[in-house]
Amino acid sequence: MFIAGFPEYTQPMIEHLVTMKINHWDGAIRELSAKALRNLAQRAPQHTARDVFPRLLSMTQSPDLHTRHGAVLACAEVARSLHTLATQQGRPVSDFLDEKAMHGLKQIHQQLYDRQLYRGLGGELMRQAVCILIENSALSKMPFRGDAVIDGWQWLINDTLRNLHLISSHSRQRIKEAAVSALAALCSEYHAREPGEAEAAAQEELVKLYLSELQSPEEMTRCGCALALGALPVFFLKGRLRQVLAGLRAVTHISPKDVSFAEARRDALKAISRICQTVGVRAEGPPDEAVCRENVSQIYCTLLDCLKDYTTDSRGDVGAWVREAAMTSLMDLTLLLGRNQPELIEAPLCQRLMCCLAQQASEKIDRFRAHAARVFLALLHADSPAIPHVPARPELERLFPRAAVASVNWGAPSQAFPRMARLLGLPAYRYHVLLGLAVSVGGLTESTVRYSTQGLFEYMKEIQNDPAALEDFGGTLLQVFEDNLLNDRVSVPLLKTLDQMLANGCFDIFTTQEK
Repeated sequence: MFIAGFPEYTQPMIEHLVTMKINHWDGAIRELSAKALRNLAQRAPQHTARDVFPRLLSMTQSPDLHTRHGAVLACAEVARSLHTLATQQGRPVSDFLDEKAMHGLKQIHQQLYDRQLYRGLGGELMRQAVCILIENSALSKMPFRGDAVIDGWQWLINDTLRNLHLISSHSRQRIKEAAVSALAALCSEYHAREPGEAEAAAQEELVKLYLSELQSPEEMTRCGCALALGALPVFFLKGRLRQVLAGLRAVTHISPKDVSFAEARRDALKAISRICQTVGVRAEGPPDEAVCRENVSQIYCTLLDCLKDYTTDSRGDVGAWVREAAMTSLMDLTLLLGRNQPELIEAPLCQRLMCCLAQQASEKIDRFRAHAARVFLALLHADSPAIPHVPARPELERLFPRAAVASVNWGAPSQAFPRMARLLGLPAYRYHVLLGLAVSVGGLTESTVRYSTQGLFEYMKEIQNDPAALEDFGGTLLQVFEDNLLNDRVSVPLLKTLDQMLANGCFDIFTTQEK
């Protein structure tokens, strides 16, 4: 941008991007070129609007896929840039984009549809590009309200989200994100009858469509429609919140027919979290419009229940994706309540939340253990105001001082386990930390086993001469056994843990007393 600031370089750089880079074979270069044009358009707005934009519109109909894709992206970015400049100058966007340019922008989708260019592998690129065009057009407040193109755009978004399973796996995530972002912008700008009020017909149709697709036999369809519900603006959720949350809650439940749909459960949790942020908190507010006293417990229970998802299939521990999303959602919801209505955080829920996070922070997968520890500490050290009802807060702040834990790498077993094992000394956390540690001590990874064992034995050494503390620990150990008798994921590692504890004489004091 510095070089483009010199007038003699501005237009040649724009020409180089349009001529040489927009049609580049590498998709990343095309995307960066479109974003570069967005920046350069503000340096030469008249030239861009008068000469460059019409060329880009004609290139959207090119038979070459790369040229077509890059041109659509460039049109989206340039239109957004010119709108931003017009707004800054207090002028209408029509001062830059005339009626012919607006018409060309509207025709892009229909021309691609008529030529069946949304099909096949090339269609994947075009779907993503047009979704970005939709998002930028809506954010630029293009005067298309009530136009037939809005129905065409909505069809494209719906068709993309419902058929994600037909899209190649390497591009699926990006297309899903582009469609969801486009939906959020489209609904906010073109499906509002007036500011803050949705068109009743559009609201009814979209909410009904996405809720029905949440029970689709295709996992990717569930993912797309769950995220679509999470992206709806606040006025679309007004009067429908209870219905939407119930639909997303149903997706998080595991049944025999969809036990492997971990990605759908993950995206449903992300949607619930985003909806809570969108509608906000009102303690006495109606449960159909906001997070309130009447529905907050049910939302918490949905998220906490997902921390028990240990589903495994040929891909490994896919339930870890669900647990990670649940932890993030719980943190976002708790911090939201803490900032606005801390009285809605009840003591039993907060205790269950912190204990479950402590368990996840003691388990064997490095990445998810680190995430759990960060969430745990974020809630512990939250201020203005502090999260209420955190069990044993003074002891936790002494064990995990803010300054000391900031530099800890919780993904490293050597740093994480010795610190988490200290929680065994706090009765409120002992059961859950022992449950997490037992799975780690009895695991297979050498470094995880070594440092989790070291942390456990250090604690056992501290209480070696305290019969009361040993008896409490033994009682908790037995309780973990009893609760997981038929659960091989826990009971087998737990037997290995007990074997090591007995071999190291952790309970020798009891045999001495008997003699």
